[in-house]
Amino acid sequence: MGITGAGWEGRRGIIIPMDITTEARPDAPHDAPLYSVTVEEAAALYERAGVPRTIRRVQKYCARGDLDCKKLETEAGEKYYITMASIERHVAQISDAQAAAGRAPTRLDASVDSLAPNDGHDQRIGME
Repeated sequence: MGITGAGWEGRRGIIIPMDITTEARPDAPHDAPLYSVTVEEAAALYERAGVPRTIRRVQKYCARGDLDCKKLETEAGEKYYITMASIERHVAQISDAQAAAGRAPTRLDASVDSLAPNDGHDQRIGME
């Protein structure tokens, strides 16, 4: 039974074009300004907070839901936009976890000792 079948006989309706409807259209989402931080900006924020993360790592945080974000289609492809509050919350979680594990904050530079020149002596046991 299609739309021309016996069940539709005697039924009438008024078809109103979309541009004449009286129903209000929903507005654009009001949360757009909240999702304003790009992945690149987020990586810089993590670094300034003392827990540096690569752009790829931030993308993974977005994909698995660690950060409150929206994935939007742009001319260059898909891009995540993140809330500042979720980045601040996540940085605090990382810092708390590192403190609980007894770890020192992530170092940004190599240690001075690792850059010291070798004086020519082999330090292994039994080697001279």
